[in-house]
Amino acid sequence: MKYLKILIAFISICFLFFIFYSNLQDIKNVNIVSIKVLVVYIVSLSFMYAILLILLALSWKNILESLSKTIIVNKIIWIYLKSMIFKYIPGNVFHYVARQIEAKKEGITHKNLIQSNILEAVIIIIASVIISLFAVTFIKNIDLDSYIHTINMNLVYFISFSLMIILFFVSKYNDLNYKNYIQPLCLYLIFFFGIGFITYLIINKVMLVNLSLLICVFLYSVSWLIGFITPGAPGGLGVRESLFVILSSGIISVGDAFILSAILRLITIIGEVIIFAISIIILKNNCKKEVH
Repeated sequence: MKYLKILIAFISICFLFFIFYSNLQDIKNVNIVSIKVLVVYIVSLSFMYAILLILLALSWKNILESLSKTIIVNKIIWIYLKSMIFKYIPGNVFHYVARQIEAKKEGITHKNLIQSNILEAVIIIIASVIISLFAVTFIKNIDLDSYIHTINMNLVYFISFSLMIILFFVSKYNDLNYKNYIQPLCLYLIFFFGIGFITYLIINKVMLVNLSLLICVFLYSVSWLIGFITPGAPGGLGVRESLFVILSSGIISVGDAFILSAILRLITIIGEVIIFAISIIILKNNCKKEVH
């Protein structure tokens, strides 16, 4: 498994380099309205992405509360957000490890923490599939029959149904009610829509390419999902960008897709660094208050 993870990450990065060199002239011809405008959008949208990350933390807190059947202190939100940066460490598990260690200090059992991580993964996958299917259903001005010729939609529906069954049995095993999942699911849906909106702003306002919001939501949600479930790619690095370029084929040029995916990755990294710094400050202040 270790070597498989390394191989997947290596292939994804090699694929991106191949795209870069094969389409170098196309990439050079990508239209950017101006560097100043690009910087302004990157900075402002990085803060917007940081806010979207808070939704993920709130969702995890809700899942933990449903498992432990108690109200959990808001400190757990900042523990979650602080740990996110560790997903870029090779191995793609250290953010879970950091979260587990810090949350355990707050009196949460290892069992509930492990269950919450599993439930979080299942619900976030369901959310990304739901919003992707919703977006692709209502996309206009594109021949879906020819565009999605490589996607077996029956397989997509089967995976979605399977996830719902898994969620049902997990809830039954833990004696949980489905209403416990509604709020986290809605927050995840808002998260994916928000990322799609960030994609829409960059492609339309900075790169001056006309692309609908729903297509942006679809492209990023699917590429994010594949990056999330692929082993070995720290933070989906390489995999997400590769899938984004592939899915964008026939919609926008390879050069535009490559630059757009690179800008989006930069925004997400900056956003995660911002929320990491804020979390450190808040957690330190909480420690000082607890001491006093």
